[in-house]
Amino acid sequence: MVHEPLAISRRPPARTVAGVLRLRRMMRESEVVHLHSTLAGVVGRLAAMSLGRMRPKIVFTPHAWSWYAAGRWRLVFQVLEWFLAHWTDVVVAVSLRELADGEPVVRQRARLVCIPNGVDTDKFFRGEVSPVPGLLVCVGRLSRQKGQDLLLRALAGCPEDMRLLLVGDGNDEGDLRRLVESKHLQKRVTFAGPVSDPREFLQKAELVVLPSRWEGLPIVLLEALASGAAIVATTGASADVLDQDAVHVVSSESHDDDTVQALRQALIQLHANPQQRSEMMSLAREAAVNEFSLSVCLERYVDLWQRLVAEGEQFGR
Repeated sequence: MVHEPLAISRRPPARTVAGVLRLRRMMRESEVVHLHSTLAGVVGRLAAMSLGRMRPKIVFTPHAWSWYAAGRWRLVFQVLEWFLAHWTDVVVAVSLRELADGEPVVRQRARLVCIPNGVDTDKFFRGEVSPVPGLLVCVGRLSRQKGQDLLLRALAGCPEDMRLLLVGDGNDEGDLRRLVESKHLQKRVTFAGPVSDPREFLQKAELVVLPSRWEGLPIVLLEALASGAAIVATTGASADVLDQDAVHVVSSESHDDDTVQALRQALIQLHANPQQRSEMMSLAREAAVNEFSLSVCLERYVDLWQRLVAEGEQFGR
């Protein structure tokens, strides 16, 4: 098994063309090629198309469907995925919600299965670290998708002893800082910037909050579970795949104002209930080990790849 990062990007196009050509050469020597995320999924399957019957088995994991963020171009992205599914043997959804959203688009052109992401449960073991009272932690790219604006608006109506640590950077940082000022939250919100390892922050949080508008299955959610954190997550953060007792789930299917109100109520309730937080922490760690450990995830993928290789041998590919 070989993992090969490719130099493909939305711009400049020359890098993408070079990446496609390199991928095409690799495909000639491979039995199974696994593509991850939208851009790699598009260019990789175009490369497979150019090989015709000589293409290897193709697996694609979108990690959140392209049309989630497409706005008025939603139908265009769905039609593109419908077309490319013809050149895909298996599409892997990382959550039950993603699976359901993909079924009417992928249809029978490719097999659609659900394999949740995995996390190194040993690396994120909390140990003797105790949460800091009142500390909320949100880890992720500062963007509309991740919903930090919703969390800031929710925090504005929470008790004064609740503070928020935003870990990450992104294009929306300026807008979020202005929102902090407009809500008079300067003394309660800290921008920690990007980090390579979020363990320290996840382990110190009284509550880890994932207010995303949409996701596949975010790794930070699994890292928080493995850290044994008490978690509040929106349905947009793919909490559908989790034990409802391990994560406090807030609906994000309606208007943003409703999501803000639901987030605020959840934060206030859990902040005032240490016993419930303690129970959630135990269940979170248990869910991570039993359902989302890296070993469980890899076993499922290896089994999938082996079955695809066997199918290729059966039909002389």
